[in-house]
Amino acid sequence: MDSKKPETVAVLTGDVIGSTREKKGEAGDLLPSLRQAAEAVSATLPDAGVSRIDVFRGDSWQILVRQPEAALQAALLFRTYLLGGEGRSEAV
Repeated sequence: MDSKKPETVAVLTGDVIGSTREKKGEAGDLLPSLRQAAEAVSATLPDAGVSRIDVFRGDSWQILVRQPEAALQAALLFRTYLLGGEGRSEAV
């Protein structure tokens, strides 16, 4: 019997509100923006174990954070990147 304790992780998950009402051209920018934001968070928090983003059903997404104590910071950075771009991430 393996007495190894299971790993505790955090999963950030979300859904882009109103994305189905976006114009076709604007909706096409959604996936690259989500991916870029996730990559920027991973680069900003290299020790947090932030995974690449998994996008499903068009606008729903999940990101695995292997260090759960960094999940809130990762979530705030992700939102900051999406709302204001990379240049505003230093404010978090």
